[in-house]
Amino acid sequence: KSAVSTKKRSIDKKRSIDKKRSIDKKRSIDKKRSIDKKRSIDKKRSIDQRRSIDKKRSIDKKRSIDKKRSIDKKRSIDKKRSIDKKRSIDKKRSIDKKEKRGGGSRREQDREREGGKERRGQ
Repeated sequence: KSAVSTKKRSIDKKRSIDKKRSIDKKRSIDKKRSIDKKRSIDKKRSIDQRRSIDKKRSIDKKRSIDKKRSIDKKRSIDKKRSIDKKRSIDKKRSIDKKEKRGGGSRREQDREREGGKERRGQ
């Protein structure tokens, strides 16, 4: 009896040890799986974050470029206006100078002279 019982005990012991080992193996495999899952989730999150950051950057870049363009447009328009204003002022001055001198073109002056001669002759 004692030999059989010791044999049974040793077999039971081995079985329990094997059971524990298989349970431990399963646990370690499950742990690894969960770790891998978490890593993949984290990786996806970081990729998504990078994408969103890149998207925001590109949007900000486009906005700044558009802002610069609009500022440049306004400046060029203002420059053109100021140039046009200066030209009109210069034109008015030249016209005023001509009027002070006694007329604009030579033809006009000649006509005035001829008109004056005719009047004198009559």
